[in-house]
Amino acid sequence: MSDSSTVTIALSKRKLTYSLIGALVFMALGLWFSVRPNDWLGNPFLHTPAWIRAFGLLALVFFGILAFFVLKKMRDPNPGLVVTAEGLVDNASGLVGGLIPWADVAGIRELEIMRQKMVMVMLRDPEAYISRQPNSFKRQLMNTNFKSYGSPINISANALEYSYPELLKLLITRLTMHQSGK
Repeated sequence: MSDSSTVTIALSKRKLTYSLIGALVFMALGLWFSVRPNDWLGNPFLHTPAWIRAFGLLALVFFGILAFFVLKKMRDPNPGLVVTAEGLVDNASGLVGGLIPWADVAGIRELEIMRQKMVMVMLRDPEAYISRQPNSFKRQLMNTNFKSYGSPINISANALEYSYPELLKLLITRLTMHQSGK
């Protein structure tokens, strides 16, 4: 792999479709919880119809938002990730717009949440990336990521036509090449 080569990774319509199906299943369960809470009274976690209904509404909202973003991403013609000698453009997470120069990247780390692996892009000035996000909802998500995990940018291979190990190796290799001046 030469320093001047560009790696363009497409969004995986197959993986996004699976995510959409999962979100729709959980929305259906949330609707069932909300409309017919008495059907769930024997469960060991939620003991009253009010709690079951509230849990169902929460599931409807959360998975509805997820389904919206997955549908939006499925219609996006842009690649999920572009990695160049200058930096990377993340379109997989949908939080960061534009180029992230390698000079702004302090490191690449692994993050695992509930058996889901992601690549954390550790930035030299994370607040600058958070503050330049024009969408207040996305800015809040980036801030939450930063406070919870140490970086506002976490890239999952779940939406990419690339495996997690390949993604991690590519980003570490490219950052190392930049840092060594190659």
